[in-house]
Amino acid sequence: MNHGNPHQPDRVPVMRHLIGIDPGKSGGIAWSSSLGDRSAPMPATLGDFRELIFNILIDQHFFTGESTVTCYIEELPKFVKAIPSSAVFVMARNYGQLEGILCGFQVPVVHVRPQVWQKALGLGDSKGLTKTQWKNKLKGRSQDLFPEEKVTLATADALLIYHAAQHRLI
Repeated sequence: MNHGNPHQPDRVPVMRHLIGIDPGKSGGIAWSSSLGDRSAPMPATLGDFRELIFNILIDQHFFTGESTVTCYIEELPKFVKAIPSSAVFVMARNYGQLEGILCGFQVPVVHVRPQVWQKALGLGDSKGLTKTQWKNKLKGRSQDLFPEEKVTLATADALLIYHAAQHRLI
């Protein structure tokens, strides 16, 4: 407020917005928007990813300075025994490219290990569960937290990462 000083404009409150990303090829993105919490599967191309991030940032009034945006992105595992090294290279390259796009828009990025966000949400671990059972457990929890969203296996983890960040659990 300018308290009557005509030479000083009123300050617009700065909103805090978040983006959560599960960076896998079958991952997704979740974010806060003017329409509420939103999610989408990971875009097929880097150009599509850049366009989606640009549109999210416009909706969040990032470029006008009316908001801050922080992106929470799931870290890649440092060691994967069942995946060929060539596939690990492709995953790492894609991860770096996503991070580069966010950096280009000057969006701060917070790297979060899967175990950290899963523990923060009290999800336990996948011991004793098949991969399908574990993924369905995560999807179910995401559906409980975001009943207004059409949660898919692609968007479930991103929504959970976003939720943990939104509630300052990570």
